[in-house]
Amino acid sequence: MALNSAFYCLVLYCNHTSTRRAIGWQADLFQYASWRAMPKTMKKTPRMTLTDYRTTGIRLLVSLFTLTFCEILLQAEQSHPASTVEGDATGWTVRCTTGNGGLHCEATQEIRLKTTQQLLVATVVSLASDNKQPTMLIKLPHGLFLPDGVSINLGTRSPQQLRIQTCDAAGCYAGMPISADMLSALQSEQEMTVSFEDLERRRITVRVMLVGFGAAYQKIK
Repeated sequence: MALNSAFYCLVLYCNHTSTRRAIGWQADLFQYASWRAMPKTMKKTPRMTLTDYRTTGIRLLVSLFTLTFCEILLQAEQSHPASTVEGDATGWTVRCTTGNGGLHCEATQEIRLKTTQQLLVATVVSLASDNKQPTMLIKLPHGLFLPDGVSINLGTRSPQQLRIQTCDAAGCYAGMPISADMLSALQSEQEMTVSFEDLERRRITVRVMLVGFGAAYQKIK
């Protein structure tokens, strides 16, 4: 990230004026310094028109603005490291609804920010109505960097990357079928982590506690 910003700043700096004039203000300062270092008998007052003063001033201001902007950008990146967010978990609850396909139940856990109660992660496990295949739906808040998707870590398993499938007024969603070995891990592990990036590309990790999941899953089977 820092290298990307440094490259962006370099391009921005080199393109704020034409290539021929990009270092013109350094040349002006060098010329003035050389004039100051001359013996008095050799000095001739440099002739600078109003246009010269105006052009040099603009170059200095643009260069100062560019360097200041780059410094702010780099400091912002360094001050936003990856973080693990702790929230209030509701525990695993079972919700059932009745529809045309009969009774449909799901095991759900919501994690919200302690201060504002904003939703961080909602994990929903249910059985597909056609083949009873267990599936997991991850509900996330708005403000994500969507191309990065969602990463799930569960025990010693390799991290699983999910793409964001859709968003609506309530949040964004990523889903996946649950394999037999993943189902076993969900019932035996203590926690899994869900991580994603916000719009500023900061990595956010949320712990989802799995205590009580096994009992909840047995109720929805």
